[in-house]
Amino acid sequence: MTNPHTVITVKCASCQTIKQEANHWFVASTIHGKFISEPMETWGELAATDLPLCGEACAQKEFGKWLAKIKNGK
Repeated sequence: MTNPHTVITVKCASCQTIKQEANHWFVASTIHGKFISEPMETWGELAATDLPLCGEACAQKEFGKWLAKIKNGK
């Protein structure tokens, strides 16, 4: 059971915006060489390697970075 008095602050991995009440956030992760992005409310608990992203623009930036890594063979 989680403590109802616990507050978790989430910061966008791309632009450093602090999450407030808007629910348009995404979580991106690279799993088995695939870029996966889902709405934050469906994701569950964040892992250290997950990237919280504040919206479509930041999600697209991170996807572009991932594509560049794939292109360069990293």
